Amino acid sequence: MTDFYDPWQEQLSPLIQRFNREAQAAGKGVAWDFPEEVTSSTFYRELATGGLEKRLGVPFWELAKPKKNDRCLDVACGGDFFFYPWAEWQANFWGQDLSPALAKVINSRAPQLNSKLFKGVRVAGAHRMDYEENFFDLVLALGLSYYMPLDYSAQVLIEIRRVVKSGAPVLFEVVEPNSPWIDAWGLMEMAKGTEVYFTELEDWETTFKQVGSQIQSSKAGELFRTYLLTF
Repeated sequence: MTDFYDPWQEQLSPLIQRFNREAQAAGKGVAWDFPEEVTSSTFYRELATGGLEKRLGVPFWELAKPKKNDRCLDVACGGDFFFYPWAEWQANFWGQDLSPALAKVINSRAPQLNSKLFKGVRVAGAHRMDYEENFFDLVLALGLSYYMPLDYSAQVLIEIRRVVKSGAPVLFEVVEPNSPWIDAWGLMEMAKGTEVYFTELEDWETTFKQVGSQIQSSKAGELFRTYLLTF
């Protein structure tokens, strides 16, 4: 029996390494060691003071707020179960992430925080969702679109279309290509070992339509824009 061939695996491998390293470093309380060209930037200094991070994007719940007993899927979830008020919303959380190291940490700690709402984090690329059709009441796809080419995100959206209920909200985050912070942010990401892709908003909106979604609204911060989509 041969293993399933995944044509995206080669491009995903650097991301897996980067986020594994990030999770392991965070567990040891170790920060990234950036070169001087990163640490000398205004972007880095403003991030370090804590004033910029909240302005880069928008809270997804300003576009669509989870409801009580909703089944919510967070793709490329990272530590979102710890960062967002799921207990306040009383919404059920399913997570998926590339990083085995990160998933291991979350799966061991999250049940201690709320074992009723936390349904586990699976390790897989966002283009492979092993869930029932029409299962979720809300899907988050934040923090992933700019690490892979547009074709990959199209495949992710096709998977989301399969697992989300008709008319249910899908929150999809992209990078603002004309952001004043984009070059400094891209340099920082390169220092972490990851390439980023800058896609025009017109191309995103064309792709959303091609995969069968409708744009309901969008809202932008200083670096990231979140779209509210439905299928």
